[in-house]
Amino acid sequence: MEASGAGAPRWRKIMLTARKRPRVVTILKWTAIALLGLGVVLSATAFFVATSQTGMVRVIQLLVNKGEPVNSFAPRGPQALKHLTSGQRVRTNIRYGERLPNSFADIWYPDGGGRASHPTIFYLHGGGWAFGDKDSGDPIASSGQASGSMLALMTAEGFNVVNLDYVQSPEYHFPTPAKQLNEAIAYFTAHAADYGLDMDNVIIMGGSGGAHITAQYGLIVTNPTYAAEIGVTPALTPQRLKALGVIVAPLRFSGLPWNPSFMMWSYLGTKDMNGPLARQADILAHLSPDYPATYITDGNGDDTFPAHAQEMARRLTDLGVDHDFYFVGRDVALLGHGYTDDMSTPYARENFARMIAFYRSHTGGTTPADRSRRLPFTPPGD
Repeated sequence: MEASGAGAPRWRKIMLTARKRPRVVTILKWTAIALLGLGVVLSATAFFVATSQTGMVRVIQLLVNKGEPVNSFAPRGPQALKHLTSGQRVRTNIRYGERLPNSFADIWYPDGGGRASHPTIFYLHGGGWAFGDKDSGDPIASSGQASGSMLALMTAEGFNVVNLDYVQSPEYHFPTPAKQLNEAIAYFTAHAADYGLDMDNVIIMGGSGGAHITAQYGLIVTNPTYAAEIGVTPALTPQRLKALGVIVAPLRFSGLPWNPSFMMWSYLGTKDMNGPLARQADILAHLSPDYPATYITDGNGDDTFPAHAQEMARRLTDLGVDHDFYFVGRDVALLGHGYTDDMSTPYARENFARMIAFYRSHTGGTTPADRSRRLPFTPPGD
């Protein structure tokens, strides 16, 4: 009886534990089901966003722009004339058009006077036609450099640089940015004296998506059939457009070795990468012997378009168009999408030197006698 009495509490505990086990198992089962359901919902949402025409772009814009509007008729900063410690000057947030948002530009002037004697470079930032701006540059190709570093370097070489904002997808589609570039050129041509610009000696250049717009504008200026198809009367004559700078550019929208399709879907306004709009956006299919002199470069990483750049160089050679193509193979160094901005590398420095020499050769300028050309693979500490 004593043993039986002493063991009673222990049996009661065992029975209570046995009753609790089904409850714990039930809770764990429903927790697992809920987590599985949440995983399915999140996976389905991610798949929908990734494969929708504009979903991925809109998500990234929310993250990059932090709630600020992507397209705006208000400038992102004040109009001002800044004097830099280098002696360069920057006139900010000039409104060059009323019809479209983001119609603002900054002008970088070299040290010293005589502004009108400097050739004019129009620069279009990259960002997949959906991200970045004239102030922050291309967030996709960020190399850690200050956004104005390349502009400052080009200005220091004796060029006036007009740094443009332009509309972004998915609210605006191809070929609206090229039409907006034409509006900017028309505005600054009409106000060349006001801003001290030489609009008879013009270079247009861009990076990534901005390089595609640049290459397209070269077609608009030199190919009347293409200009009529796009619906643009060029504000520049071929004689005034001295050269293009096509820097790490997607030059066609099909057959890509990597998959930036969501940006292209957003920009074209369609997922048909073989349809009429994609064919119209194919720069390589529309080149002609009248195409402007062109400087071309690309990286060799998985996020670059080396095959496009190589094909453009081959076609321009066959057409007899003056061009220079700078390319470094993977056997030498791995160069990504933003390699041209990283001046800590000898490859970016050699590219920049060749690009400036090419621009000078087509704008009547000469390389200063005290500037020595670097070899492609000089160690970074030279």
